[in-house]
Amino acid sequence: MTIAEQLKAIAAVLRPWAERNRSSVTILSDQVHLLELLRLKPGAVLIGLLFESETVRGEWDNLGRVDRAYKVIVTRGRGLKLDSGESLVGTSSEDRPVFELVEEARELVRTAEIGEVEGRPEYRGIGQYELQGAIFDGWEVRFVIGTAIPELVEGAS
Repeated sequence: MTIAEQLKAIAAVLRPWAERNRSSVTILSDQVHLLELLRLKPGAVLIGLLFESETVRGEWDNLGRVDRAYKVIVTRGRGLKLDSGESLVGTSSEDRPVFELVEEARELVRTAEIGEVEGRPEYRGIGQYELQGAIFDGWEVRFVIGTAIPELVEGAS
């Protein structure tokens, strides 16, 4: 699968869950894209999907096997507003705790079947959403999908 196909497959897995939580999944062009969405929809639950990198599997590989790193970023868009942290663990309003949303996103990603070659993503962890060393009000679920570069696989047959 190509990067675009993998992004669409992951978004399709997350979309019904996002809609149940009054949100949507946005495939991000870069990390700044999410900040622009936060500016347009402050306080809303936002779910961003970001392709981060592709690295060769192992020290060297001429068979085209790679690991593609992705992030699912979950935020409620509080920005730089001082918050007691109640939104992370409790329900100060009708909104669900952010950590519940992050953990649900993690489980959806961990159990997703992406493709015949890819199988399930490898979960790599959860961390705060960071941009150039600045920490923002969001949490990212990091994962890798191991695959073979389609052009190399097709050309070898």
